[in-house]
Amino acid sequence: MEVFGRVYRLARVMGDRMEKTYSRFGISRGEFDVLATLRRADTPYTLSPRQLSQTLMLTTGGMTGRLDKLERAGLLRRSPDPHDRRGLQVTLTEEGAAADRRGGRRRPRRPDRGADRRHGREAGRGTRRAAAGVARRNGTSRSGGRHRMTTAAGPDGASAAESREADPGAAVDLELVRAAAEVARTRCRGDNHTMAAAARARDGRIVTAVNAYHFTGGPCAELVLIGTAAAQGAYELDTVVAVGDRDRGVVPPCGRCRQVLLDYFPTLRIIVGDGDRMRAVPVAELLPETYVWADHQMDDVS
Repeated sequence: MEVFGRVYRLARVMGDRMEKTYSRFGISRGEFDVLATLRRADTPYTLSPRQLSQTLMLTTGGMTGRLDKLERAGLLRRSPDPHDRRGLQVTLTEEGAAADRRGGRRRPRRPDRGADRRHGREAGRGTRRAAAGVARRNGTSRSGGRHRMTTAAGPDGASAAESREADPGAAVDLELVRAAAEVARTRCRGDNHTMAAAARARDGRIVTAVNAYHFTGGPCAELVLIGTAAAQGAYELDTVVAVGDRDRGVVPPCGRCRQVLLDYFPTLRIIVGDGDRMRAVPVAELLPETYVWADHQMDDVS
């Protein structure tokens, strides 16, 4: 016990001294651990939030708090994963690498309190540009905040409205896209909620939801959306779209979500693509050689 007591006391003394050193540069010991872990990674010093959580044995909520503060200080940045549009990656900035290499000799700059507001305005402009591109393709224009059909005739003499009635997949529910984008911009925070989804119910209502990330396999926004819609009495959905945070635009559903959506709503349409390539397609088209669970159930014969 005497040896243990001395080791414990020494650890406390050294820990307090380390905290005082880190505090001079505006970071804590835990935040320094994040910078050091990224610095040990291969160039360009990038890891996913999940890898950081596992390495530092920290919950995703605790990791999000550290990443938020370090990003505001300019020591790291979070960006969409180029290999997984639903994921994020954390990269050490030049300032963060220098701070780690020199023991934090350079004080991080003060957080930019206007960054969130600017990001919101930029995301809004990006969404409006995307909506305008689709509106031009669909033959619609905005008037007084609503979409107005143009009456220009197509090659066969049919109006744009008539063409959409003949081919429902040609029309994109822009109001639904904007609803999902707004939720992604205003409700997705940190690494626990990075995706938003919106659905148009059969009765015309719009239902929205966000994903719930967890390292054990949290549900995607589309799956949360099914439960949210049911809780509001909407059991029939016509169209679904998912939008990523940080102005990532429309993101197609993962394989699991495609199968679940098909089983729940066989006639559902999914909005995919971005900008002028945005379109609504039947969920079955997103699953080649589709397996429909209901088709393989034997009738209960008593």
